[in-house]
Amino acid sequence: MLASTSSVSHPLSPNDTAPVAVLVGGAGFIGQYVARLLAREGYRLKIISRNPNASLEVKTVGDLGQTVLLQGNLSKPE
Repeated sequence: MLASTSSVSHPLSPNDTAPVAVLVGGAGFIGQYVARLLAREGYRLKIISRNPNASLEVKTVGDLGQTVLLQGNLSKPE
C-alpha cells in the first residue's frame, strides 16, 4: 500500500506553518543581521529591496526556499 503524499514532507520545502516576516530594507547592513536572526528562529522571510539582484548574499539566509527577495521602493509609490 502506498503512503499518502499529504503526510510526507519534502525535505527541501519551506515549513508552511512557520510564521512569515516581511523585512523592508532586509538586504541592508543591519537588515542582514535581522534576517539571519529571524531565519534561525524559523521564520519564512520576504525581503523587500530596491535592487534584489544586488542583494543576493541575503538570499542564502536560511534553508532553501525560506527567503524570498522582492523588488520594491517605498519612496516611490506606484
